[in-house]
Amino acid sequence: MKNYIVTNKKKRTTVNPDTLLKVMTLLSLKDALCEEAYEKCPTIIKKAAGYGAVGDEIDNVLTNYKHKIRGGLPSEGIERKGRRLRF
Repeated sequence: MKNYIVTNKKKRTTVNPDTLLKVMTLLSLKDALCEEAYEKCPTIIKKAAGYGAVGDEIDNVLTNYKHKIRGGLPSEGIERKGRRLRF
């Protein structure tokens, strides 16, 4: 018998506890990056992978942090004038 966490009683939606732990470790990775505690990141990534996080989910957190540091997404520097893209 599997244990599930009920998240919404009206709709009867449930979440696997490992999914919840995976999300929490990805959030703690994001917090560690924001606090610039880079020495914690490898252990947090290992824990997230242990709870079922795939490489794309971890890369997404790292990429979003990198874009935040640069000051925006690369596509924000593109202006559209007429039918041409201006860089």
